[in-house]
Amino acid sequence: MKSDGSVIIDTRMNTSGFDKGMQKAYLNLRKEIDRVEKQLDRLIEKEIKFRATGGNTESRAFLGMEYDIESLRNKLAELKAEEANLLQNVSFREISSE
Repeated sequence: MKSDGSVIIDTRMNTSGFDKGMQKAYLNLRKEIDRVEKQLDRLIEKEIKFRATGGNTESRAFLGMEYDIESLRNKLAELKAEEANLLQNVSFREISSE
């Protein structure tokens, strides 16, 4: 699911004459962010159900879930930083070309 900001940026990129490579890189990055967000949501939901049903929070399964959640959070932070960097470069190019 794209945020409103993503849609606005897509439109700006398409109408600003940026090369297809940059557009493709951005769209691929957004797909990856969406994929990781969905994985994280599913895993957090699984953790909530695990706790609600009285699952052992010292078990290997739970600790593995915690590790996976933290890994996905880190991956998401990296991807969003990459997205912010890309968008900053797009904004800089737009300002420079005016």
